[in-house]
Amino acid sequence: MIMRLLIIDDHDLVRDALQARLEAIPGYEVVGSVSDGEQALAILDKAKPDVAIIDFRMPRMNGAECAKRIKERLPSCQVLFLTGFPDDEALLDSVGIASGYVTKSATWSMLVQALEAIASGKAFVDPNLVPAIMTRAAAADQHQLALREIDPDRVLTPTEGRVSLLAAEGLSNQGIAARLSMSENTVKAHLQRVFRKLGIHSREELAARVRS
Repeated sequence: MIMRLLIIDDHDLVRDALQARLEAIPGYEVVGSVSDGEQALAILDKAKPDVAIIDFRMPRMNGAECAKRIKERLPSCQVLFLTGFPDDEALLDSVGIASGYVTKSATWSMLVQALEAIASGKAFVDPNLVPAIMTRAAAADQHQLALREIDPDRVLTPTEGRVSLLAAEGLSNQGIAARLSMSENTVKAHLQRVFRKLGIHSREELAARVRS
């Protein structure tokens, strides 16, 4: 059975290398190779990929948003994230969106192993990502405790919760935007909703809830 692949990466060399190597392997067909999420969505209905190989950090639309929109349009399509940053906070926050996670330093055989795992309905995580994911899981418990102090009535969305925690830690809008791979305007909009929902007016009030 042929696996239909859609490659989404803003680096021409990476896209070309992926396409050349994967098309040389029996059982794989590259049905699309594009540089960003908007282009991927434009050809999605025609390409009908079985797996989308997505660079996590891209301009215009980050990998997480791209994956979510692809899954909404084509639920049968599995997602494999590629990343050059094993400790990427936004990537770690996205665990669960994709079926596979592979670093760009991985071998070709590991990439094929990931695709085969996905094809058989299994998840795959590059061993280089495991330490960061485990550390993240441990930190998540502390974050959940802090989030319960900030939002005891659970009125915030998951993204609003992450933004509020980072704001309470003292990060600027620019720092939060970089950490979560979103624009500063998006951060401001999230914080405005957080303040309105929680009935507070400043970051200091957010931080005070965690310290109390």
